[in-house]
Amino acid sequence: MSGIQTTEACDKALSEIAELNRKMNKIEEDTKQKVAALMDPNTQKKVEALYLKAEEKKRPLQESLKVIEGQIATFEFENKETIFLDKKSLNLVCGDIGYRDSTSIQTSDHTVKLLEEQGLGDCIKTIKSVLKDRLKKLGDDVLRTVGAKRIRTERFFYQLHGQKPVIVYEHEEEALKEAA
Repeated sequence: MSGIQTTEACDKALSEIAELNRKMNKIEEDTKQKVAALMDPNTQKKVEALYLKAEEKKRPLQESLKVIEGQIATFEFENKETIFLDKKSLNLVCGDIGYRDSTSIQTSDHTVKLLEEQGLGDCIKTIKSVLKDRLKKLGDDVLRTVGAKRIRTERFFYQLHGQKPVIVYEHEEEALKEAA
């Protein structure tokens, strides 16, 4: 069971992530200022020592970040049927959490040749590559005969306001669809 049980707790976790990021950024900025003050030809070892010290300071913060991100991923996964039933993301005070589910077509080296042999040339580009959007319309039995399969990808993420999304969990599995 996740350490996060509610959207309020998830929002608190997003706030903690923002604070950890602020602390790590401050460590980096402080280190850059110290390095700038030392810049002369004989200070390379001092510069390296400062960067190593900064990395050591950041390590426990990075570990905390990984734990919190794991808790958010677990919370999202365990509650995807309720939170993401009719929407892809949930806006919280400190950021957003979200879920994406996609399906793609995975082909083999033989797919083009097998498509040609089975009279499915309309699924092939003129340059003899696979038209995956057309393959998506085919049933899985047909895909298997041409060395392809349908792959479903689930992605859970969080996004602090004003920042890029961070994927905290991604899972791929073979997806099945019957021929239409």
